[in-house]
Amino acid sequence: MPRTVWRIIITYICGSTACALVIANIIAYLVLGRASYADLWPQASLITFLTGTLTGMVFFIHLRPYFLASYEQHLASQRDFLTGIDNRSRFYARMSTSMAPSTHRGKNTQTGVIIAIDIDYFKAINDNFGHSGGDAVLIAVAHGLRDHSRATGFVARFGGDEFMMALPDHNMQDGIAIAEHMRDAIANMAIETRRGTACVTASFGVVPYRCEECQVDDVLHRADTALYDAKANGRNCVVWRVGQ
Repeated sequence: MPRTVWRIIITYICGSTACALVIANIIAYLVLGRASYADLWPQASLITFLTGTLTGMVFFIHLRPYFLASYEQHLASQRDFLTGIDNRSRFYARMSTSMAPSTHRGKNTQTGVIIAIDIDYFKAINDNFGHSGGDAVLIAVAHGLRDHSRATGFVARFGGDEFMMALPDHNMQDGIAIAEHMRDAIANMAIETRRGTACVTASFGVVPYRCEECQVDDVLHRADTALYDAKANGRNCVVWRVGQ
């Protein structure tokens, strides 16, 4: 916790800590205003001087920097450092929550779709446009995927040029249509880099899941298998697998 930002010293004879706190809080409220005062946490202590006078010292610890730092640290642990979207651990946590029975209480079906995405020939992109160009491509694709999934699901970068998207409460037809739409959007991107404009494509693997029948790792493995098939089929395409 941060040290005291500022303090109010009140001298009083009665030695009442409660009295000191009340007076100090009134002064802090009047000086700082309501908004800033709400971020303060008062602590009182008593000090006895050689003269025998009791002095109440009220420290006001400013909590906003502490909570902001904690919140930012929490966000950093859940975000991909480059693209700003969810990372793998955050994706797992959100998937576990979305697949929990309590999330679907009152529904007869508990289904969803996972889409695995991989940028085609990413090594060649790094070779041609440099690592900064590769980063620009990753950021552009990540933000595009996030925008497409914002209203219906969530997406995460799993590492390198691979992403995973979850669409809870969607059927297979929805997943395929969304994947095709994203594939087309990425293929039409013109991403500016220091070495020119990069045009990229991506491959997609789509699989359905039923919450009561599978674990997160099982679904992701099937999505990866479908993605592998998409890359084997020439890339820049959508492949789906219905069975196990």
